[in-house]
Amino acid sequence: MMARNSLLISLWLSLSACSHSYLLKAKKNSLVIDQVNVLAVAYHRPEYAPADEDDFSYKNRELSCQLPSDFLKDLKSKQSAIFECLNSIGDIGLTYYYVPENQPFLEIDANDRANPECALKQLSKIPLPREIYFMGRDTTMETKGEPLGCYSISFSVKTNQVMSTESKVAKKKIKLPVYTGRDLLTTSDLYLWYMTSVFNILKADEKALGKWWAVPVPETTCRACFHGDALFNDKYSGKIKPVFWP
Repeated sequence: MMARNSLLISLWLSLSACSHSYLLKAKKNSLVIDQVNVLAVAYHRPEYAPADEDDFSYKNRELSCQLPSDFLKDLKSKQSAIFECLNSIGDIGLTYYYVPENQPFLEIDANDRANPECALKQLSKIPLPREIYFMGRDTTMETKGEPLGCYSISFSVKTNQVMSTESKVAKKKIKLPVYTGRDLLTTSDLYLWYMTSVFNILKADEKALGKWWAVPVPETTCRACFHGDALFNDKYSGKIKPVFWP
């Protein structure tokens, strides 16, 4: 009996000690983000598993980012039904589980009766990027006239693990707010709703402490990510004025 109790205690301690965080561990050069330019956001969601920091076998993999128009094409295809659902919900929010696969996603909690039927049908699964690349401002910038920085922020695909093994007990539940203050009407509204939702999820993580922690990205990397954006140069130089959020 004592041996069995010791085993249960050890298991409980393991579960308690494991991190439920879905934010990738912040690096030493991480900065707190003050504002995001909503006109310059791209998503990276590769199929391959991320390499460990000490694994240099795959460092030459191409950075295949997608702009919102490509990344959200599946949601865009049923945009009208999604808007009808979200506009009817109000400020109750939706409950999801974070699924930390190589291509992470949110899976709606079908057992939560507060989740409306339309969300179960139209938003049962929401894709998440593994990395978000964006232009914006961090809290070290002293003047508003400084050029924008380029940053990346990442989800962890190794969360929900106990002793390197996937654990359904440690599954991370997320409350996704959907209220935007007005009805969603256009495709731009869809892109903005998605972006703000994902950023707010990252901000709400227990490691984030209510802030956005992102890593500065070199210009060459930023250009590689935004290669599909014909207006990149104008956005990066400030010729196209940024639209900041929040």
